Amino acid sequence: MPESLIQTLKECGWTEIKEDWEYHKEDWLVLRDTSLWWIIGTASNPRVFDVLPKPLLVFAREVRSPTNIK
Repeated sequence: MPESLIQTLKECGWTEIKEDWEYHKEDWLVLRDTSLWWIIGTASNPRVFDVLPKPLLVFAREVRSPTNIK
């Protein structure tokens, strides 16, 4: 079964703000964009990157703080 992006976000401590649409963790936010794309940003810069789900899975697991992405 393919890994679910939404399930991974929730398992990694992301808070669901709007079901299947908006997730927050610390200063970071993830928002659904068009089609398969998702937006990654911060509270002070809400639209930093547009990404596809697979790279977002890596980001969701690794984000620890706005200044520490590994």
